[in-house]
Amino acid sequence: MIAKYLVPIFFVAALISACNSNNNLTGPAKETISTPVNVPEPSEIIKSSKPEIKSKEITEIDLSPYFGSLTGTAVFLQEGGKYISYNKNWIDERFSPNSSFHIVSSLAALESETITPTDSVFKWDGTNWPFESWNRDMNLIEAFQNSSTWYFKLLIEKTGQEYMGGFINKIGYGNCDISEWDGSTINSPSWINGFWMESSLLISPMEQLDLVMRIFEGQTDINENNILELKKMMHIETLNSRYNLYGKTGTGNGGWFVGFFNIGGGNIYFATYLTAQEGADGPKAQEITKNIIENYFLLNIT
Repeated sequence: MIAKYLVPIFFVAALISACNSNNNLTGPAKETISTPVNVPEPSEIIKSSKPEIKSKEITEIDLSPYFGSLTGTAVFLQEGGKYISYNKNWIDERFSPNSSFHIVSSLAALESETITPTDSVFKWDGTNWPFESWNRDMNLIEAFQNSSTWYFKLLIEKTGQEYMGGFINKIGYGNCDISEWDGSTINSPSWINGFWMESSLLISPMEQLDLVMRIFEGQTDINENNILELKKMMHIETLNSRYNLYGKTGTGNGGWFVGFFNIGGGNIYFATYLTAQEGADGPKAQEITKNIIENYFLLNIT
């Protein structure tokens, strides 16, 4: 599985209180730094002209036929602020984002001008990776679509711990905890481990969905051109001219697929997560989500 090889960096632990607001979600207790870190100010979160959703109307539906024998959860946000979920009791549980984090790491690198859309190629160092698509020089779009861990390891290091920590705090990414900068020991070789791979950074399916919605509905001041670049990276397919699917997978001890699709002129946002079990990975979460879209939404929404 691609996410057997994920990605890392060094150490920052300044947690903003908003990132700890979901106090019924857990992970191991993390140390915090009492001395403030001098973090450059990246994009501030701003309010959209669209009304904010004051409360979440969540309808539980049975999507078990799509999950089969796999255990997991899914949540979808339709226009008008209506949420549809499966296994609703898990949509606020936090898990490691693994490669789904590169929705954010890509934006942070573009916002900080660590790379640009026309200058993002990193040289392959000759390591013989088990995925042939990794064994070459590649740019951001290629790395994103191939979940190239070595590329994002270098990209996040170049973006830097202070900027990355500030960016994550500003957008409110899960628990915002990058204190385990070098990560766990999930990957071999050890240099491709990091805080977003079965380590200190955790995020829930609902938080994943809401963040993607805020980005693509103009509820941040992230540069519009960088958002358009992210949209290009996230595009997966156009199905029978009926809808376009955008997303990012992530694989570690479980599997993610996070993104949105458009139908009838509007976007429907989603996050699907498979818990740790045999056969649970990002591609499987993507397959399940596509089946739900094609056999539930396309049949029930005109």
